[in-house]
Amino acid sequence: MTKVVDEKREVKSVEKNDSSEYVTLNLKGLSLPWAILLSVIIFTAGIGSALYFGLKARPVTPTGAGATPTPTVQTFAANEFAEVSIPFKGGPTLGDKSAKVVVLEFSDLVCPYCKKFHDESFATINKDYIETGKVQFVYKHYPLAFHNPAATISAQAAYCVETLYSAEKMYSFNNLFFAKSSTITQNAYDDNNQPVVNIKDKQFYALFGELGVDSNKIKNCIKTTEAANRVKDDSAELSTFEQDIVQKGVTQGLGTPTFVIGVVKDGVLQGRLVEGAYPIVAFKNIIEEQLGK
Repeated sequence: MTKVVDEKREVKSVEKNDSSEYVTLNLKGLSLPWAILLSVIIFTAGIGSALYFGLKARPVTPTGAGATPTPTVQTFAANEFAEVSIPFKGGPTLGDKSAKVVVLEFSDLVCPYCKKFHDESFATINKDYIETGKVQFVYKHYPLAFHNPAATISAQAAYCVETLYSAEKMYSFNNLFFAKSSTITQNAYDDNNQPVVNIKDKQFYALFGELGVDSNKIKNCIKTTEAANRVKDDSAELSTFEQDIVQKGVTQGLGTPTFVIGVVKDGVLQGRLVEGAYPIVAFKNIIEEQLGK
């Protein structure tokens, strides 16, 4: 049996400001060429770190941004987003499973841009399209490594709520987690000084009382191989899709949230790719386009 949440390790909180944890470099005494070289190395390392940790959890990158020196109005028209296809394997669904249009989301409950989408756009999609029977919303887990252990624990908890209760209950859990994520997670570093996000156990398991489910059942389920495998399978699904569209030149890489919005034909979801927490108008434009097919 794979034990994911049982493996605990001590971490240093980001909020700690002990002077012993920091090193101040003094360039005095170095010759000018050596000082310049050292500065370049430090600057390059900083840029590399920023690129690595900023790549996977993505904000919006509007089409054409930076292409001209003058500001442009972004319309977020459907045809601004790439056409893609992905094998449709189903998953926890909100709405009518016979609805014409599918919104498939790959998400990380700890990702701030996933929270942004759910805070700003999800309610409108739910009201205007899911509850009216026009759209079925399918959720997949893609916990990012530098958001662990919190990202994987919360993803496995969502799976457990889904399987022990219902998909609809899982969506309620997701909404509750996003609403309270700042009080139940904590940024930290691991023993290798890599960024991680911890779960505050007391606050985390209090969510299940609010949700009206048995926290002990959820706690036991999180530790199962089935929960771990479901999250791995969802992640592998996005990784395979990413490899395909990177090879085709559609994108340089995917992060969270990632959406494919379209229509299923012969087991394949054909539609448009949305990379990031775009404004609601982008989602509405694409959904309306797909409804008209």
